[in-house]
Amino acid sequence: FFFLGGGCYSGSVYIDFGWLFSTSPVGLKATVEVLQANGADMTPWQKIDVYLLDVYGDVIDDKSSTDRIFATNDAFRGLKAPVITQDDGKVVPNFKTRYLTEDLPHGLAVLRGVAEICGIETPTMDKVLLWAQPLCGLEYLVDGKIQGKDIATSGCPQRYGITTVAQLIKGEISSS
Repeated sequence: FFFLGGGCYSGSVYIDFGWLFSTSPVGLKATVEVLQANGADMTPWQKIDVYLLDVYGDVIDDKSSTDRIFATNDAFRGLKAPVITQDDGKVVPNFKTRYLTEDLPHGLAVLRGVAEICGIETPTMDKVLLWAQPLCGLEYLVDGKIQGKDIATSGCPQRYGITTVAQLIKGEISSS
């Protein structure tokens, strides 16, 4: 597996990730706007493409869009998604690797939890979480809320009893 052209390839199989890049920023932008409107200092925050250009700019061939930045980043060449070869010879993703077991609880679920506190709907994040959770044996999003059995081992603000924008901005952790 490797990223190329906004997708993931394994031999002749191609999965288009463009929908994830094109729809997630809407909810993220709205979340940032809610946080800023409530006094959060977002000046240290960078969009992913700006961050990648800052860190890897000299080894990125095509800087025209986020998916092209990922696809043409020499630092990512050769990275392969872990797979499992089944008895019938078919290759399937290994959903028990850190790419999902760490990125879900400390990445996507956290973003989803922050958006929830800010009152922002995240249909694409929800779809990805609901798809990935059972494959990884993890649970964060249940009945449209970050309240699954595994939030205690995540970075989700809900783990710390944070339920309001004010608590989120101030970093207030509930004692209960």
